[in-house]
Amino acid sequence: MELRWRGEFRDNADFSSLDDFDFFLGQRVRLHLLIRAHSQLSFYVQGQDVWLFGAERDKIIHNLATNLHQAYFDWAPGGSQRWALRAGRQEFVYGRQRLVGGFNWDNVGRSFDGARLRYQQAAWTGDFFWGRLVEVRRRGAPHRPGNRDLYGVHLTRAPKDSAGRTELYGFFLHDGLRTGGELAGVPEATDVVTLGFRRQYAPPTGFRYEIENAWQFGDRGPDDHSAVAFVGSAGYGWDRRFRPVLNFEYAFATGDNDATDGNSDEFNNLFPTNHLHYGYADLVGLRNLHDFRATLSARLHPRL
Repeated sequence: MELRWRGEFRDNADFSSLDDFDFFLGQRVRLHLLIRAHSQLSFYVQGQDVWLFGAERDKIIHNLATNLHQAYFDWAPGGSQRWALRAGRQEFVYGRQRLVGGFNWDNVGRSFDGARLRYQQAAWTGDFFWGRLVEVRRRGAPHRPGNRDLYGVHLTRAPKDSAGRTELYGFFLHDGLRTGGELAGVPEATDVVTLGFRRQYAPPTGFRYEIENAWQFGDRGPDDHSAVAFVGSAGYGWDRRFRPVLNFEYAFATGDNDATDGNSDEFNNLFPTNHLHYGYADLVGLRNLHDFRATLSARLHPRL
């Protein structure tokens, strides 16, 4: 069981001159149930109930679509140690969640109805999946016209006892919402392909780095879509008391320079957990972005 309460203060969250100061308490209750029916088969159910108390502008985030956050089964055919199938409502979390994450800072979070086939062999793990985003609606809001489907292949090489990790991925987003283009034309669906890689080297002490690069092409409605994103970081961890670590990071993602040329150039960062990287207010993400970040961390105590 999980019970989470979080108080939030918000002021000028919409960058308006009007007074919109607000304070509210967010509550999330999640109940978990795991059933191991067989050595090759298990079932997992996670229900949730989400409320906002005291919010002036959005009092309730609560509807039947969000009550069942996850409900899936895991099956290892023939007791296989290499192949595993997960089907049902589930979270997708990959890499540093810059493109695909669970967004669990949010009270409701994010899940998909779909399936994932996983293959594991030595240092390699390969995921092949499809998912349809579970729609989160405020009470009384109409259904969104058009589903958002994500298809993906994600390969990871993480040798045992190694500080290095390499990821290769390809994602295909189909957004059924009919979107108008920059030029006159009939609104169409969005189809975007994302190809990328990520390399991370993070030993407990010493030099560390991370590089992630992603390219996109396809169609945003009737517009041609082409975009790119890059993230690079480097740092150093000292083998001293408190384990200090100093790190520098730069993130870049293209934006759209001309809103009248019929080309879409703003990077689509899919289904991320931006909260981890680009500010706790969740106002920006990996799109139309230059972001410089320096961090210093220390471990004062094993629990602090």
